[in-house]
Amino acid sequence: MTSLAQASDIYVMPEHPSERGGLARLATLINQQRAAHPDSVLMNVGDTFHGGAEALFTLGNAIVDPVNALGIDVGVPGNWDFGYSSVVFRLRYTDEPQAGIFGRADPLTPKFDVIKKPNFPNLAANLTHSIDGSLVLPATLHITAVPLPCIEIR
Repeated sequence: MTSLAQASDIYVMPEHPSERGGLARLATLINQQRAAHPDSVLMNVGDTFHGGAEALFTLGNAIVDPVNALGIDVGVPGNWDFGYSSVVFRLRYTDEPQAGIFGRADPLTPKFDVIKKPNFPNLAANLTHSIDGSLVLPATLHITAVPLPCIEIR
């Protein structure tokens, strides 16, 4: 049986001292669950690369490597993942070329050499380009390690 686990708003710092530990504590919990449920799927449900000062002053780059180390299987962007601008969002989540506006440089282009990317696929069935209506991110992901059984519904 496959278990589905989700993480969201991982930038939030707990208020109670006994709950502190941040991403290290989350990684321990994930590893414990994966040991108990090896066929589990971990989904990140957004609001990931925003929040604390480290993230804010690096456009989220400071959080990408620790998040990538969690072993997330699939994710979706949340509202705060758009917080640094549409340009940073596209650089982080897509491989689209970054065209300027009317042949000029986009004023929202960040002053960083690189915007780090998550190492897990991200999905969004309801996120489309305003110009042509095409999807910005894939809507679905299909990965199976073994053939799925055929179930007949009557």
